[in-house]
Amino acid sequence: MQRNHTPGFSTAFRHNAILLAHSTPESKSKSHKSPSNPKATKSVPRRSPKSDFGRSRKGSVASVLEEAKELQDSVAGHISKSLSDEHPLRQRALALDSKILSLRFSLDSLLNNKLINHSLADKLDEDLQRDRCIVVDGDASSLLPGHAHG
Repeated sequence: MQRNHTPGFSTAFRHNAILLAHSTPESKSKSHKSPSNPKATKSVPRRSPKSDFGRSRKGSVASVLEEAKELQDSVAGHISKSLSDEHPLRQRALALDSKILSLRFSLDSLLNNKLINHSLADKLDEDLQRDRCIVVDGDASSLLPGHAHG
């Protein structure tokens, strides 16, 4: 379907222009019969298209404003929910990172005091390093302080 498009004019403006072009002088004013005298008619002036255009724009602006307020409320609710959902995850990430660091410190202490086999200590330290990489380099890193959110 091909539309008749005039560059520089809005659809509403073109619609009003088409209505004006097709209106007859009789249709520009409406006749109403008076209830007391059915034969008598009085002329009621028709609203100008400019006035109708202004009213429709005012209604459109009010409608868009209402949509913007509703969107703002929805986004604010989403952010609040996201933050409350994020809090327990942040606590878990912090606790796990702290636990890994504590285990590595304990492992170093055991090794320095020769309370653990060196090859076992190396294996455990390698596992702890891998675990920490998962936390600080993965998605959970955004939950830790000092890391980029993304």
